[in-house]
Parts: sequence; structure tokens; C-alpha cells
Amino acid sequence: MASNTVAYSDDEEEAGQSSSNITGGKLEPYMVAAIDFGTTYSGVAHSFKHDYETDKMKIHCHKWNSGGTNSLASLKMPTTLLLTPDKEFEAFGFEAEESYSRMVDDDAHYGWHYFKHFKMNLHKPKVKLSRDTKIKDDQGQEVLALTIFAESIKFFKNMLMDSLKHAAVKPTDDTITWVLTVPAIWDNSAKQFMREAAVKAGIKDEHLLFALEPEAASVYCKEIAVQRKTGDEGDVFLTSYDPGTKYMVSDLGGGTADFTVREVMADGSIQEVLCASGEAWGGMTVNQEFWKFIEQLVGKDKMKDVFDECKAEQLDFERAIEQQKRELKTDQDGGSIGIKINLGALSEYVEEASAKKLQNTIRKGTLNVKSGRVKIPVSKVKEFFDPSVKNIQEHFSKLFKKKETMGVHNVILVGGFSESKIIQEAVKTILTGKKVVIPQDSGLAVLKGAVLYGHNPGIVSARISRYTYGAEVSRFFLKDFDDEQMRDKKRPDYCQHVFNKLVEKDTLIRVGDTVETEVYALTADMTGMTVSLFYTDKKDPKYTTGCHYLGKMLVEMPDTTGGKDRKVTVSLHFGKTELVFEGVDETSKKHVKVKLDALENVEKKKGK
Repeated sequence: MASNTVAYSDDEEEAGQSSSNITGGKLEPYMVAAIDFGTTYSGVAHSFKHDYETDKMKIHCHKWNSGGTNSLASLKMPTTLLLTPDKEFEAFGFEAEESYSRMVDDDAHYGWHYFKHFKMNLHKPKVKLSRDTKIKDDQGQEVLALTIFAESIKFFKNMLMDSLKHAAVKPTDDTITWVLTVPAIWDNSAKQFMREAAVKAGIKDEHLLFALEPEAASVYCKEIAVQRKTGDEGDVFLTSYDPGTKYMVSDLGGGTADFTVREVMADGSIQEVLCASGEAWGGMTVNQEFWKFIEQLVGKDKMKDVFDECKAEQLDFERAIEQQKRELKTDQDGGSIGIKINLGALSEYVEEASAKKLQNTIRKGTLNVKSGRVKIPVSKVKEFFDPSVKNIQEHFSKLFKKKETMGVHNVILVGGFSESKIIQEAVKTILTGKKVVIPQDSGLAVLKGAVLYGHNPGIVSARISRYTYGAEVSRFFLKDFDDEQMRDKKRPDYCQHVFNKLVEKDTLIRVGDTVETEVYALTADMTGMTVSLFYTDKKDPKYTTGCHYLGKMLVEMPDTTGGKDRKVTVSLHFGKTELVFEGVDETSKKHVKVKLDALENVEKKKGK
């Protein structure tokens, strides 16, 4: 049976006795808690304000131990969720895996809902994400994605609160600042989705921050001692980066590989130099290649049949893959690695042709099967890394051809996948002449960086805009410039769906900046203006067609005495990792400020 054991440092209870700040009779947050919600593994950490002020790196990470044949002790737990047939929470992490496995063995799992690796469902560029989005469980049953993410976040929240119940000063919902990590490649709808899931989980909206995963990692890397210096007496020591230092952080996780370039400013803050980039090139791609190889031997359908009925074997198989993936060394050319798999169970399902294929493969030396273990040559296992290695190397080459990376000599690898020796060697090979650093606890860089960011969000002083943002407007039709199909049929003198640019892609935006534009009344008697916001990868779009819809707001314009000369000032605020849209009727000074609803249905946008 799995055990969800939470481990702490000896001074954990004492840390909980920190005095709280009281302003006007109201408790102010004195603790930061961060949840690193990963594709394969997730974790939670926290620190108190008084600890941060004396020792920034005094961060308490929660530790779990699993059961099973291939036990993995980890400061993170698998991102797996088990819900009851009524879609109520049952278990998360190792406990969810073991509980569901036992149910399958007892043939009692039907109707239950088991989810794993579900995070990447929020990153499907061709699929519109909404509050109605559903995710299929292990049995093909659908459950609202919002329920799945909310229950997962609630697990970490409840676990943390329960772990501190014996502290002298017990944290409350009003005394904790929560930080959720999200990939930099996620769009605004995915971030909003996570916010609504967190609020549904019981986290107060006003106490919730988002930290972009590579950004959190860069905050952590800015604080740790990675720069070698020589003292006046010839002594060598390590220190954090000096102002003016540019460094690249590559966050290689289970699902995504994110890359960002930062510069340490004179005031100690960090500024984005090159817009964060990356794709789904994380460690899961290696696991998938492992699976493909075994499936080719025995048949995909047959393999699924076996593991559908032998969940314990599947869990052991997956954990063995994870362990071998991390431990495999680049200089390990000969020999083989062994992965236990229930060949007896497979033999009951494998067709004769597949069985012959397996035997031929064994005779040729590709595989060695003995005592219930499949031994795969190291040379073959290394091929499983090829897709990830190729994409990561090509992306590094592409980034270092950009002018923004001139002067970048330091590259820091973080994330669980960066612990792989194969990946480390691949990066060092492509980055000859660069200083590649892998911190000792690279797998916790995002989690710890998120805690640091929660204590001081101002440490990030500027970001590069990933998109071009603009408001949709109508204006006079410009002959020889506008497309005829954009002519407004009701008002032929006007051109519709015009993209009025607010921010251009790759522009440096300082945190707290506001950009604005003016939109004039379309008719003399209009008493309200609906302004819609769009974004795109293009730098200078003419129209909103083909762009991504972000949301809208209605600005009242009750005073019509100015006719068509009346205007609304539209502004976009870049205070945090999310956007705030604002409109002001300059005649009446009517003011509207909205958080954009990126999850709004297209039907609502069109007013249907």
C-alpha cells in the first residue's frame, strides 16, 4: 500500500509561529505557498515572510514516498487523480495510482474516474478551451476539466493546511499568498482556466499569483550561487549573478521544454531579454518511445488489454521507465537495461504472429528476456531520446542565432528532465563554449522559484510581449488599401474588423505599464460602445479576422451631445502575468475595468 508521507525540516513547527502582520484589524499574508503543477509530477512548497527576510532559500518542500516494486522517493508526486463514480475526490498521486491498481485487480474499478498526464489538455492550439471542456479518464468516460484541475489543486491546499494545523499561528485563507506555476507557452485562456480552477478549489482570487515556469526558474537561478569568483587573496568562491549578467534558463519538464533569457538589472530585478519559447519536447516523449517499442513487439491493442487488467504491472513498468530514463549515462554504450514486465500475462494475449516476432527479436539479440524482465540494449534505449534531443538542440541553435542572445554565456538547465545524463550531454555538445550549469536540485528550481516570486513579484521588472494585441474597431474605408470584403454592408463608407494595435509582438513591456488607444463613436446617437480585444502572432495585422479573440467590454456613452466626435480611451494593463482591459468614455468619464474572459464562448462573442 502506498504511503503519502510528508516530511519537514526540524524547525517546521517553529516556523509556523512567526508573527503575523495586522493592518487595520485585518491579517495580511505572512506566508507564501507554491504549487508546481507538472505534467508527470507535481509538488508544493512554502516559506514564511520572516524566513524570507533573513534567509531567502529557507523553503520547505513537501516530500512523499511511494509503495510498489520500483519505489521512487520524491519531493514531488505523480500528477494522477482518482475520482469516485459520483465525481467526488478519492485520492491523488501515489495513493491514486495504488488505489486504482487494487480496484482493477479486484475488477471493481468500473465507473471510477482515473486521470494522469492531463495537464497538457490545456495546451491544444487547435482546440478552443472553455468552461465546458471535458477530459477522458482511463476508461474513456468524460469529466469536466474544471472539476479535475480544481480537485487536484484542492488536494495540495488541504494537505498544506493540514500539515500546519499544529503550528502556534495557524495560517488561514487570508494569510497565505498562493502561487501557481504555468508553462510560458500557455495562452491567456489556459491561465484563466487555472485561475478559475484554483478559486473553485478554495483559494481566494485576491491571494493568487501565477508564475511562468521558466520565469520562476530564472528567479531561483538569479538567487543561487552559480558564478565563480576569485577573492583578493586568491580564494575561489561562488556567488549569484552580478547586475548586467545575461543568462538563459532552459526548463525541461515532463511535458514541455521552455526557454527564456533574462538580464540582472542594477536594482537586482530581472528583465526578460528574449520572449519565452518552447514546445512539448519534455521527458514524456522518451516514455512514449519506450511504449512504442514494446507495442511494436506485442501489438498495441494486446498491450492495452494486458495493462487494462494488470494495473499494478503497468505502474511498475512506468516507474521503471522513469528510473532508467534518469539513470542512463551517455558513456554506457554496451550492455542492456532491464525492465520488469509480466511476460506471462502478455503471452495469454499475444497473437501467434506477434509471439513469433518477439522470439525472432530475442534470437537476434535485440532483446533478452529472463526471469520476467525485458532487457533492452543501451544503444536502443538511447534512440528513445532522439526526438527530444533533436528538437532541444535545434531550438538552442535557433536561439543563439538571435541578436538578443549576444553576450549570453551562461545556460542553466532545470526541471526533472534536465537530470538525464543523455540530455545534459546533448546540450553541452550543441553549446560548446558556453557555461552549462545544472543546479543540484534542478528538479525543484521552478517550485522554489515560485515561492521566491510570491514573496517579491516585483523581482520581475519587464517582460517581452509574446503576441500583438489590439482592439477591433470600424473606420472609414480606405480605397486601394482595404480589402473589399471588409466593407461594412450596413455602412458602406466604413471598414469593419479593423485591428487597432495596442502592443506589438516582441516589444519590451515593463511591469505596471499601460498602453492605450482612442476609439471614436461610430454613430452620433450611440449610447454605448462594445470593444473587443484580439491577439495574434503577426506583428502588424490589418484586420482581426484570423486573430484570436480575448474578450470584450461595454463602455456606456450616455452624453450624445458630441455626436461622432465622442471617444473612448481603451487601455491594456500589464501589471502581472494576466491582462486587465479598461475603457473610459472621455465625455461622461464613465469607466469600465474588466479582467478579460478568454473562456467566453464564441456564440457569446457574436451576441447570439
